[in-house]
Amino acid sequence: MKKLLIAVAAIALLGGGAVVALPLLVPAEAIRDRVAAEIERSTGRRLDAGEVSIAVFPNLAVEIADLRLADAPGRSGDMVALDRLTVSVKLLPLLSGRVELDSFILDRPVVALATDRQGRGNWEFGEGTGGNAQQGDGGGLGLKDLALGEVRINDGTITYHDAQSGQTQEVRNVSLTVELDSLDQPLTAKGSLTWRERKLSLNLTAQQPRALIEGGETPLRLALDSDLVKTSLDGRLVQGETPRIDGKIDLSVPALPELAAWAGQPLDMPVELGGVTLKGSLAASPASIALSQTKLTLDEVTAEGDIAVALNGPRPRLTGTLALGPLMLDRYLPPPAEEAAPSSSAAAGWSDAPLDLSALKTADADLGLSVASVQVRDIKIGASTARLVLNNGKLEIDLTETALYDGKGKLRLVLDGSGAVPGIEAQWALTGLKAQPFLTDAAGFQRLIGMAATDGRIQGRGSSEREIVSSLNGEGSLSFTDGAIAGFNLAGMVRNVQAAFIGASLSNEPQQTDFTELTGRWTMQNGTLRNNDLSLLSPLLRVGGEGIVNLPQRRVDYRIEPKAVPSLEGQGGQAELTGLLVPVVVDGPWDALSFRPDLGAVVRDRVERRLIGDHPAVDILPTPTTPSPSPSGSNPLTDTLRGILGEKKGEPATPTQ
Repeated sequence: MKKLLIAVAAIALLGGGAVVALPLLVPAEAIRDRVAAEIERSTGRRLDAGEVSIAVFPNLAVEIADLRLADAPGRSGDMVALDRLTVSVKLLPLLSGRVELDSFILDRPVVALATDRQGRGNWEFGEGTGGNAQQGDGGGLGLKDLALGEVRINDGTITYHDAQSGQTQEVRNVSLTVELDSLDQPLTAKGSLTWRERKLSLNLTAQQPRALIEGGETPLRLALDSDLVKTSLDGRLVQGETPRIDGKIDLSVPALPELAAWAGQPLDMPVELGGVTLKGSLAASPASIALSQTKLTLDEVTAEGDIAVALNGPRPRLTGTLALGPLMLDRYLPPPAEEAAPSSSAAAGWSDAPLDLSALKTADADLGLSVASVQVRDIKIGASTARLVLNNGKLEIDLTETALYDGKGKLRLVLDGSGAVPGIEAQWALTGLKAQPFLTDAAGFQRLIGMAATDGRIQGRGSSEREIVSSLNGEGSLSFTDGAIAGFNLAGMVRNVQAAFIGASLSNEPQQTDFTELTGRWTMQNGTLRNNDLSLLSPLLRVGGEGIVNLPQRRVDYRIEPKAVPSLEGQGGQAELTGLLVPVVVDGPWDALSFRPDLGAVVRDRVERRLIGDHPAVDILPTPTTPSPSPSGSNPLTDTLRGILGEKKGEPATPTQ
């Protein structure tokens, strides 16, 4: 027994002596040169190193100063350079054949990453001159024995240059500490960096590193923190053929414009946006990112639902369903073009600014949406459901159900940015619409009152708003019930032409024309809407009309022709018909329409009727009950004019106002 103890003591002394003598027996420069040769043989890159020192106690430590790895062939400088690399290995486990790192420290590393004009990265190493490293089951260090101790990066810098875009990014003040005592202990990582003068901090904990290495999963906590964005993830990291991360995510961005500017994508918005908050369940893999049970707040917009982004196609593809709260879109639209003078406001209403729909090509989408309400400019839309499909620059929005000014209906809108010239298409069918508030909000037109129904389709293309309006083609119909045309009184016109238009004895009457029904169909060609079958039904009148609405010029040129109802009993009797049925011309810019009687047409009509002896079924001109021959020298045309103007034969004509 005594001899055995002596032998053991001798072996221990011999081993300890060998460790002590190792730095003396093996020159440090030889170790450096051997390592440099192996790296160059395996990567094809030259490795240069400065002074090397080796220490034994309390751990075996190797320190290499001024370490540099050459850049890719054809590029000057170094891809990696650091002031000092220090590797410390625990001594006792090493004596038993196990390698346990106590620390691995990189001081002031500088990593220069770059891609050339063909998109090749300088981190893509070519094949070295040596063979593959030997791999076997015995004798080597397996991952199951990995223990890193402390891995630390002090004051690092990372740069990235893209030769295709000419842009360079730099991350400074990189500090990172990773601790892993063993694969059965949690791995922790804490660090920070500075990018574009903003500091970003990182905290990460992986509970079961061994399970992760063996292709399993581990609970994971991750937090990123800066003054611009805060986010945390509490979930799990799964390895295997398709690595993924899933868990609960919490994101907060106090000011979205500041974050976008920091990321190099400034937002050109007419209003300063607020912040963003997001809470939900995240499932992320290299091919997709999905959020479920999501609650999102973006500025003043709220949304809930599920959404996913596929990343394995030619463009990111967005799918899902979202329920949105009230949308006040006015806040996010550019201000309307300022109008110069009233005389030119109609023509100034359309913009000549080039339309840019290129943003529609940045992603594809297929989304189901519901919204509590929408306001666009002055137009107010109630609760609606829609489907939004975006494919290669073509956006299709189907409003399958919408509430609009007490009415309801369907709308399909297409914005086509897939070609060189943008296009627009629209189809709609709406019923029960309150006409006056809708037309007032949509076009500033307040003259029509009543319940409206409309259907139609239009399409056009152009490089500006004005070009699109000038190219519109389509067709449709309109009907209004139980309403009125505000601003002039056709019934008063029948009773007294002069009172209706110059405000005489009927000034106390309401200046509007009531109707029970107003209908018509329209066609549109090159932005000009034409209607030939307007029909208005009222207790006293039947009104027809035809004309055009020139959208590019925002002008109206329309003619209304009233006809008296043959039987007026119950409406005041025929005795009240003391005026003329005069056609009305409606023209001018649609925000300042004028209404004027076409007296010339009345004169022509009455002359023709008197000359050919054709009397209308309801003749509202006063005529003698017993025809008598005209006095000598009288003229039928003169008599007709005098009758129209309310003069007696034989009296001189009085000038009209």
